[in-house]
Amino acid sequence: MYLWKCWCDIRAFFLGFLTIAAIVMPVASAVCVGTGLMTDFGAEAFLTSFATIVPMTALLLAAISANERLAQNTLHFLFTKPRRRSYFVWTAFAVGFMEFLTVALANLLSGWITLSRYSKHPFGSNLAQSWHKQSAR
Repeated sequence: MYLWKCWCDIRAFFLGFLTIAAIVMPVASAVCVGTGLMTDFGAEAFLTSFATIVPMTALLLAAISANERLAQNTLHFLFTKPRRRSYFVWTAFAVGFMEFLTVALANLLSGWITLSRYSKHPFGSNLAQSWHKQSAR
């Protein structure tokens, strides 16, 4: 029951964030048509979008979820139920983690499909070089 409540409280925001995560790379590639930027810098653009969108989505979903609990005064009600507090904490954590994982996978899949259109090995040598450049900074 609480699992369904967690999902219902946040699903509109989650679907919005999922849409944003899925369309970032296709929109970037559509903007760069004819310039060759996706061929040269596509992997770096993907890493930057992934490193920005995924953590921000996690923070925003957590803040919105906490705000829903406080605004509806359900926090006091939940902690007075004959269940352990750990049940509520771990259920909310599981819902949040699945939402986070879904957004990350949507962004990863969208980026992979977009980059595979512009190179034979979208996550091959270009991504490895970009990753090492960013980690060296």
